[in-house]
Amino acid sequence: MFFLHGGKNMKFLQKNKKFREPSSPFFVKQYGLLIKNNKIQKPGFTLIKKRKAVSAPLIELKQNRLDLFGQIWDITNAKEDDIESILLDFYKSLTNSGKYYPGRYGDWLQCTIISNNGENELRALKLDFIGQLAWIKPTLAADLGIFIKSGARHYFVGIVRKNPPGQGAPAIIGGILNTSEMLDSPIYTMLREVREESNLSITYEGNLESLRENYSIPEIPVKVHGFERISKDLSEISSNIYYITTIPTTEQERNADGTKRVYMTTAYALYLDLTQYKMDEKSLKKIFQAGDDAQDMAIFDVTKAIIKGKPAEEDLPPFGLKHHKDLLRKMIEFYLHLLK
Repeated sequence: MFFLHGGKNMKFLQKNKKFREPSSPFFVKQYGLLIKNNKIQKPGFTLIKKRKAVSAPLIELKQNRLDLFGQIWDITNAKEDDIESILLDFYKSLTNSGKYYPGRYGDWLQCTIISNNGENELRALKLDFIGQLAWIKPTLAADLGIFIKSGARHYFVGIVRKNPPGQGAPAIIGGILNTSEMLDSPIYTMLREVREESNLSITYEGNLESLRENYSIPEIPVKVHGFERISKDLSEISSNIYYITTIPTTEQERNADGTKRVYMTTAYALYLDLTQYKMDEKSLKKIFQAGDDAQDMAIFDVTKAIIKGKPAEEDLPPFGLKHHKDLLRKMIEFYLHLLK
């Protein structure tokens, strides 16, 4: 029998001197095996680097127990069918005993084969982990449009995207909601991301943590810092951030595996009325600084778009993400409502 039980697992390598002799180095290769409904799925036990993507784009490790992982088998004389049988039998023993619960879409067994090229070849099979195939949780985003009124001009502040899709093109400032141990609210995410992407400090006047799981906030009061670079009178600006809309993203966000990079985004807008202060694109660039996720800041004069109310395509910034044009139109519509 190839399987070495319990505490003998690591002793297999230790007791075989051939694995440790400098004149006989050992080689390591990683393999994978997909099992679904207690059956081995094609292409069987194969090198990972030769495999195409697994059925689902995510593998979830439900457990991390030494009695499940780190098992080692002596496969010096084993054939490929023998290796598959060893792994399938072990997998069945785990599921039958209730130590491991099969995944709905199948289970991925990742293994390492250790071998030497000495006079007496030795091969060992080590189980690295077993994971359930799963689908990636839908990715949600939060965006913030920043509008500044200076004199008779209106400016929009965004970023230039550093990564695809829309790489190198203007975009609305935004970020991804944390959906791990907590589901962060869009407003909480947006307040965090605006600092990271634009270096603009926007502070909520209340308890920030109270916003983290509040998913239905139409408006919040904020303090904006950073404009003191233009005038000392603007060291702190009081304003409000408004909820604009929540929309699905376009097919542009679709990945090759069928999922989307972002499924839905919630948009907010910040309107700063600084009419008595003279500013332009150049002076506004002194305030904002692109963060790690942005290639540069993008500042546009959108006066014509706001005067029209329902701007044409040529009146909008050349966004790289299609749904950002829809968001900006809705932000302008809300802006005009505030100005009435």
